[in-house]
Amino acid sequence: MLGRILQAKKNGKYIVIVGCSASGNKLAKNIKEIYEDVRILFADNDANKQQYGNGGYRVIDVNEILQIEYECCIIASVHFFKELLEQMYELGIAGEDIYYTEEVEKKKDTWLRKSFPQKELIFVMDLAEHCNLNCQNCDHFSPLAEEKFADINKFESDIQRMAELFGDESYSISEIYLEGGEPLLNKDVAKFVKIAGENLPRTRINIFTNGILIPKQEQNFWDICREYKVRLMVTKYPINFDYNKVKEICINNGVEVLFTENGNEVKTSMYKPLDLSGNQDKYISYKECYMGNGFCNMVKNGKLYPCTLVPNFETFNAYYNQNLQVCEKDYIDIFKAKSAEEIMDFLTNPIPACRYCQPRKWKNGLTWKTTTYNMREWAD
Repeated sequence: MLGRILQAKKNGKYIVIVGCSASGNKLAKNIKEIYEDVRILFADNDANKQQYGNGGYRVIDVNEILQIEYECCIIASVHFFKELLEQMYELGIAGEDIYYTEEVEKKKDTWLRKSFPQKELIFVMDLAEHCNLNCQNCDHFSPLAEEKFADINKFESDIQRMAELFGDESYSISEIYLEGGEPLLNKDVAKFVKIAGENLPRTRINIFTNGILIPKQEQNFWDICREYKVRLMVTKYPINFDYNKVKEICINNGVEVLFTENGNEVKTSMYKPLDLSGNQDKYISYKECYMGNGFCNMVKNGKLYPCTLVPNFETFNAYYNQNLQVCEKDYIDIFKAKSAEEIMDFLTNPIPACRYCQPRKWKNGLTWKTTTYNMREWAD
């Protein structure tokens, strides 16, 4: 891109920044600081921005780009880069003349990942609905759940079916996360691990836990974890608990432990407010969601969901007397699916329930607190 900017300076053509955004303004400032006489203008589909300009720069309609002499175009809209890219291709702008700001480049890579079926699947299965910590903003809604454990027979049936679907070499299940609630509340956790290990011998098994019950585990638990090469993924919470002791116990039993909050850091919260009216654009929600076609797929009672929120809407609905709807298009029935390919294709598209999510309002890095049971912890 630098070569094109130098060429624009030499021949007096425009650098067109597509999308009036913070990313675009930052780029324009950086260019001007180095090459003051480079000609820059913006292109945007918003008529108001076209009328009033953008920080002193002229703003044209995207459809007018071909009417000016430009050296190259740089897409700067993080939220609408896909739509802008498609529009520019339709106009006949060559792909070699289109670049992206750093922020958009990162988003583009995520979009490409979401748009194409992956070859490896990661999914979550809960061993307990409830938890021994009551965290605010929990996206499994565990503080709101009644005490309930996974049915081991259904678990085994689901695992066997997933193993059958992903039995050839074309697709694989790379990892499974046994979660909750708090999975170690389930006294049969070792039995669940054994079922997963026997049926998915090439799959990494992780137990995602707050670690509080690790010192209370019996020897059979450690033997099974060691046999099936289980990794304990422990989240450090800001509570009066000795996590160094947890590490020592795991090492002494020959079981891998990974502290998921980067060593000495402690748990923070993430606010993911739901739109109870369900008026969000499901395509935008999916595009903005880090879970889309990623590592938060959940298998629950014969169904695979593309995230951990939707299969647990029933808990939120029951506690707050709400009516977030889940329909047959929000999951894929693993016993009706004909192949792993069908499942992986399903994960590349938004589901109807995406209309309840607002990823642009998500806030990360919040101070961890226990819940006050105010519904506004989960909805705005």
